[in-house]
Amino acid sequence: MIISGICYSLCAVTDIVYAIFYGRCIDALIKGNFGLTMQNILFSVFALLISIILYWIAIKSRFYYVRMKVRSYKSAISKSIFYFNQTHFEQDNEAFSMNILSNDVDTIENSYFSQIPSMVFYVASFCFLYVHCFL
Repeated sequence: MIISGICYSLCAVTDIVYAIFYGRCIDALIKGNFGLTMQNILFSVFALLISIILYWIAIKSRFYYVRMKVRSYKSAISKSIFYFNQTHFEQDNEAFSMNILSNDVDTIENSYFSQIPSMVFYVASFCFLYVHCFL
């Protein structure tokens, strides 16, 4: 989670740096300064490549984090179901337990665990854009 959050934050920074150099490239092209245009193109391509690499690392670490959390969550649920006494287990339908292990865990995986790194990316993007615009 930490690696994914750091990579998403750095990816947000490199996306902003890419946009800045791309804007400077257009300004230099309009002014007719082709040397500065080429320099800004190289910087923007370099920032874009770094952003792609960081995004790839973030996705891989995010996948690992989600799999690890879902596995531990399913393990905890399985242990709690197995420690039910028989009368408690027979009171509830067995479909209740299977629903928890299948549908509810999938919903938590898709709605919660996999969204945390994206939230970090959006918050970091907002913070870095705010700092860039007002400083």
